[in-house]
Amino acid sequence: MLDLFYASLTIDEQLEKLKGEVKDLAKKEGLSLRKTSVKIVHGTMDKIPNQGALFIMPPLIGKFGVGKDFKALVRLIEFHKLYAAFITYAHLVPREKRIRKDIKEFSTYIRKLLSIIQPKVIVCLGEESQFSLFKRKFLMRDYHGQVIGDEEGIPVMTSYEMEYYGGDSAYEDSTYKNFLQENDWKAIKENLK
Repeated sequence: MLDLFYASLTIDEQLEKLKGEVKDLAKKEGLSLRKTSVKIVHGTMDKIPNQGALFIMPPLIGKFGVGKDFKALVRLIEFHKLYAAFITYAHLVPREKRIRKDIKEFSTYIRKLLSIIQPKVIVCLGEESQFSLFKRKFLMRDYHGQVIGDEEGIPVMTSYEMEYYGGDSAYEDSTYKNFLQENDWKAIKENLK
């Protein structure tokens, strides 16, 4: 739930306040971020409150919105014509590695973002991202493409992270991965109807 101070602000002001809180967290972790360099969500702001999906990617390692996984997700969103989609990360302070505890502690910020955006569906990409909203992980091989719970009445789904689809595997060929991806995205679109 959004605290009362947030509720009295415009959406832009709420997002700016949340950016400030993330910047303060980064400072506590020994990182100095310029406020202008802090980004918390990718999407079209005029689509808030949102009737689309919020995709939560694994924790941020480098810069927000940079990298082949982010670009692959944007292409998939565009391919499936999900014009009211938003993207964030399970943890927004860049680090080489994040542990489960870090992601769970950061969930406060994710929940504030959810209250601001108000998506119709939340999609956790990868098992790590699930810790943004749940205490336990749901094994991808058993739960991908399914609703795994809800957050404030919003269905939460899970799917493989983008790295899975782009990576090579000795056990799974690209045809199988494409099949999984198509089925998961079909389920995501069904939950948006």
